Amino acid sequence: MTALTHPQIPLSLPLRESSTLSTFVPGDNKGLLASLRQQVKSGGQLYLWGETGAGRSHLLEGAVREVLQAGGSACLLSASEMLATHVALLESLEQMQLIAIDDINLLAGRKDWEEALFHLYNRVTAQSGALLFSSNAPPSTAGFNLPDLSSRLAAGPVFQIQPLDDAARAQLLVQRAAGRGLELGEEVARYIVMRAPRSNAALMTCLDQLDQGALIHKRRPTLPFIKELLGW
Repeated sequence: MTALTHPQIPLSLPLRESSTLSTFVPGDNKGLLASLRQQVKSGGQLYLWGETGAGRSHLLEGAVREVLQAGGSACLLSASEMLATHVALLESLEQMQLIAIDDINLLAGRKDWEEALFHLYNRVTAQSGALLFSSNAPPSTAGFNLPDLSSRLAAGPVFQIQPLDDAARAQLLVQRAAGRGLELGEEVARYIVMRAPRSNAALMTCLDQLDQGALIHKRRPTLPFIKELLGW
């Protein structure tokens, strides 16, 4: 992974090479992607929510990467790691051009973090900065107890990441396989998509098994091999 995050920000996450806005397979999320690209250019707030494996982290990483590669300042924070620190982490972050917080729902119901987020929001807004949040639920049902924070999170565009259809999931699988050095044909990809569980996370689990099996057995990911390996 390439650490393109700001060196002075504690816990700012490294960015995966594959997680760019250009490599995100949009499916029915073209409007979301267009709004996110616009935010990268002009600032503002965006709140994304969806199921695990929907691509929330990918989109946040891609947005941060674009700001950094354009010479701006940005940081990506994980709420799960933030909980092991102190709310003072959020002080002075308004100096960043873009602040992205992944899984912000994990901070809901925690008075100190909710208040710190509320004040950060106000400081960033006053400086015309950009805020990007991801969650497993919309602001109204994510569990926030501070009404002023919940209303602010819902004030900007709120997008639910729509599930991919089978054609888009096959495209995603081919793309992710190529990133691992696996040449996956379209027929093989469609076969896996039709038989794997419906979530993207489950699809990536199948790819993990295929990647490991191809390495161990030194075989190409052909249809007969996949049927043998995955028991289909």
